[in-house]
Amino acid sequence: MAANAKSSTARSLAGRVKGRVQRRLSGPSTADLLRRIERLEESVEENRRLNQRLSEVLDVMVEVLVPAVDRDEERLSQLLATIDSTR
Repeated sequence: MAANAKSSTARSLAGRVKGRVQRRLSGPSTADLLRRIERLEESVEENRRLNQRLSEVLDVMVEVLVPAVDRDEERLSQLLATIDSTR
């Protein structure tokens, strides 16, 4: 009976190891992960550019919405030039 129990334990252990190995082998390759990282980095950079552009547009909107008496036309012209240059 002891030999049978050892055999059962060995089979169980072998099954667990096999399952772990199969999961590792079926995962994404290094090349796939590198491509994914590159795409993520490109997306992050695009988001930075969009956030910068949004910030500039908001600066212009604030300046435009300020009552005409308090408006700084020179600053508004500079902000509009900045927006045009970031397109």
